[in-house]
Amino acid sequence: MEYLVDGYNLLHAWDRALPEKDDLESARRRLLDALADFGARTGSRVVTVFDGTDLPYSDRASHREVKVRFSRSPKDADRLIADLLAKTDHARETAVVSSDNAVRAAARAAGAKSASSAEFSALLRRKEASPVARPSGATALSDSEVQNWARTFGVRPEDGMGHSGVKPLKKKGGRK
Repeated sequence: MEYLVDGYNLLHAWDRALPEKDDLESARRRLLDALADFGARTGSRVVTVFDGTDLPYSDRASHREVKVRFSRSPKDADRLIADLLAKTDHARETAVVSSDNAVRAAARAAGAKSASSAEFSALLRRKEASPVARPSGATALSDSEVQNWARTFGVRPEDGMGHSGVKPLKKKGGRK
């Protein structure tokens, strides 16, 4: 699964105590660390898109295994996400993370899954669902949580065990 993340939108949901502007870079770095950990836990690819009209650095970067994109004028992050979706050949294996209704509608129109930033933020915080390093005494996702995430991302838990009891659906001729 590939996750296409509306960066600042998720940052506001994930880090309610958002630092002042002069600390925005460290807030972005903390979010990218959490996304890199999520990608490592789940084996998913993560692309995060930030608004970056007048930033003094490249519009493409990476942070650990997370691909990072910054929009450039006249595009904003929402438009860049829509463009990335339009160019992909695996929209059905893509989940867009944003609370922006237009972005989520574009994702669904392209055949991608979508989740709100609040929903995904809760998933980022569920580190105990990791098959890699589950602390002793940690609990797995409840059956209702598994079913909810399965519906959100279009998978069927009964197809077999995956990263937290959920295995992505295979598409004919496609990738996971």
